[in-house]
Amino acid sequence: LFSTMHTGGAHLDAFLVRVLPFTAVWALRSRQQISRLAGAMLFAAGSYAVMVTFSRATVFGFAIGVLIIAIWALLSARRTATSAARTATVVAGLALAEIASVPVFLGPFMQARMATVTSDFEVRTSHWEGAAEMMTDNWATMLFGMGLGRYPMTHLLLSTETGKPAVHRFTTEA
Repeated sequence: LFSTMHTGGAHLDAFLVRVLPFTAVWALRSRQQISRLAGAMLFAAGSYAVMVTFSRATVFGFAIGVLIIAIWALLSARRTATSAARTATVVAGLALAEIASVPVFLGPFMQARMATVTSDFEVRTSHWEGAAEMMTDNWATMLFGMGLGRYPMTHLLLSTETGKPAVHRFTTEA
């Protein structure tokens, strides 16, 4: 599942953002109090894990997922009084998990991360534009790209950036 992950990163972030809304739904739809409690605890722990990734895209994606689940929970609560009470409990748990994330957002590290959103976006946009400019202008490239694993060589040969990346090669020892 995480075979290419060594110290965290986008693999774990994507997993958390995809799985945690299902944890909330499990807690919401469960009929047993212990299951709802377990779901709420897992969701709270997962929420904390999302927050301490300090990844802006992960936090934003998670917030969107929580918003969708909260809207769904409120809309589904209109069916029965029992469902409404259960939904209110889970929505309150979701709200508490989100409130618990406030100290992370107010901390100096996350504040520094949020302060660089605009400049980071400009750098990334510049890289994307540069990568698009390096592509060969023909129909095959438009459909299939430059080739699997060809970006390092393409960047080395065609990039207009002043700095060049390091090169590598595979060898065998005698």
